[in-house]
Amino acid sequence: IPPATIAAGNLAGKVSKDGSDRPKWIPFAVIGVVLLGIAAALFFMANTSVTGSGTPAPSSGSSSARDSQSAESAGDANTGAEASGTGTGTASGTAASTHYLSVSDGYVAVFENDKATPIRITELKVSDLPADIGAQLDAHIPCASQEDALAQVEQIRTMLAEAAAAEAAQAEAEAAAKAQEEAAAQNPGTTQGTRYVKGCNEFITLRSSPDNAVGVNNEIARIPLNASVEWIDFTNDQFSHVSYNGYDGYVLTQYLSTDSGGESAATLLYATGPSNLYAEPNNLSSIICDVPGGSTPRLIATRDDGFTEVSYDGNRGFMLSNMLKEYTS
Repeated sequence: IPPATIAAGNLAGKVSKDGSDRPKWIPFAVIGVVLLGIAAALFFMANTSVTGSGTPAPSSGSSSARDSQSAESAGDANTGAEASGTGTGTASGTAASTHYLSVSDGYVAVFENDKATPIRITELKVSDLPADIGAQLDAHIPCASQEDALAQVEQIRTMLAEAAAAEAAQAEAEAAAKAQEEAAAQNPGTTQGTRYVKGCNEFITLRSSPDNAVGVNNEIARIPLNASVEWIDFTNDQFSHVSYNGYDGYVLTQYLSTDSGGESAATLLYATGPSNLYAEPNNLSSIICDVPGGSTPRLIATRDDGFTEVSYDGNRGFMLSNMLKEYTS
């Protein structure tokens, strides 16, 4: 048998010293595996001590990705904060509109967004509103809620009331100015100055108040015919405010004149019985006052229609001519 074959047979079939059939290289293989495991364990522990954790240190590419992700997260957080801030601002400022004011059948009405049917129709007519508000209603007035819409309706109502009050005040002032102009036309010389008593029987009465009603005791003094007084102003359509001999009071304006010429006592008439003073020369017209029998009305003008124009107790009107005759002492 060749020596090489004998050697190979000895290596493959060599038996242990104890005479068993187990190959002699197996213990060396086991020792090698154990040593390899120990080396792997030492290498793993070395890497763990370097990174400070149980996982390998990430590569630079992974680190960049993580940094980018962190930046995006921070950006998301900032965006969330900005969104939160915006929401707060909206809540404290102008809230999003959910309703609107517009027009329904000629009246101001409250609508919900995106709905054509009103949820409430007010009593405000669009025709009573200024043109600019009408135009806003046509374009829709946004409201934060139904309560906000009703509050705006109340503001419009208040504005209309104030405008109506201002208009009424203006109309009243214009009427007063017109009345004063008419009074001035009937009584020339409306500036303060001297006036003269004219057209009375013997005197006129200076009163403490502009009232000549029966039973009112307000006489201050008697101002004789042709006497002068200091005219102050018109009190109303009947009386003037004057000053006479240190007295301040009111007299019937119809007996005052800017003409200083002398004048005799007016023609007196005598009422033969109870009669009426009419507003017009017609016994169907309104009665100004009663004229007792024995009274002495002042003649203003004679007429040929059965009536005579007279002045009595500060009132001017008409009496039946057959109830009057010329007064004689």
